[in-house]
Amino acid sequence: MHVVQYQRNEYGVGNEYAFDVVIFDNAKKQIGKVQKVAVDSSTKALSVSSELPYMVVVVADGNDEAPVKFSYGGQAWQNDDASHQSTLGTGAENGYESGNRKGDMGFNC
Repeated sequence: MHVVQYQRNEYGVGNEYAFDVVIFDNAKKQIGKVQKVAVDSSTKALSVSSELPYMVVVVADGNDEAPVKFSYGGQAWQNDDASHQSTLGTGAENGYESGNRKGDMGFNC
């Protein structure tokens, strides 16, 4: 999965964080995608559909430094969880230099 998190109030993004989420299968074929979609203002969550049986849920309920939370089919992790090999927000190249941060991660389907 490739994720881009847009900062609030930057580049046309409103008061909530917005995300690009691209979901790939094991063969690297794209099977789901949203672009610059904001989290719900009350739940701070974004549900992303794909060809997978469950939705991928992204939660951004903190400030810029807070981890982004993810869940899929009973699994739950954050962008700083090494078990999902996430690069979102790690290292200078993945920070908010351009009003967004991006990275990749995996999960079990």
